[in-house]
Amino acid sequence: CLASLISIVLGWTIKKNIMALSLGAFLMDIGLFNLSEDARTKDPRKMTKEEFDEYKKHPALGLEMLKDIKDIPAEVIQIIKQHHEDCTETAFPAGIPRNEVQPMSKIVQFVDRFVYLMHRHTKPEQRMNSDMLINLIESFHPRPLDETAAAALTIVLKSKTMEKAKEDGQKMLRKMVRVE
Repeated sequence: CLASLISIVLGWTIKKNIMALSLGAFLMDIGLFNLSEDARTKDPRKMTKEEFDEYKKHPALGLEMLKDIKDIPAEVIQIIKQHHEDCTETAFPAGIPRNEVQPMSKIVQFVDRFVYLMHRHTKPEQRMNSDMLINLIESFHPRPLDETAAAALTIVLKSKTMEKAKEDGQKMLRKMVRVE
């Protein structure tokens, strides 16, 4: 999944964390299955207030669906809770401050938005190349919650191999540490 690719480029090596990130990305919208078809399939920007209010319940509904399953990592629960916490006026369910959104949730939120925009900006018969995808990342408004994830995905799209992407990701991180 894209979230795992990003984590690898960012130098994550603990498999347990990469697996939790992947599982969280996979399960983030499981609560949508308990919504009406309109709330599940309609573009959130075109929903009525009532439909959007229903849509905003899906993180809690997903957590309810998973509550009796043992051994789901706490990180996965956080991802499901926080994957719409983008620190804008439309953030939900809690509208928490940027510094309280956990890193895994930030990556998943970025990937979720990227995939949404990718589908919204292409026709079924259109094939996007890496330059088009990079332009899509750069066009995000508001800026992504996790700029590092955006930079890492850009590196993946520009690199010829995963080894090159990992190398370039480490260079990017070293530059970021020097700047901050």
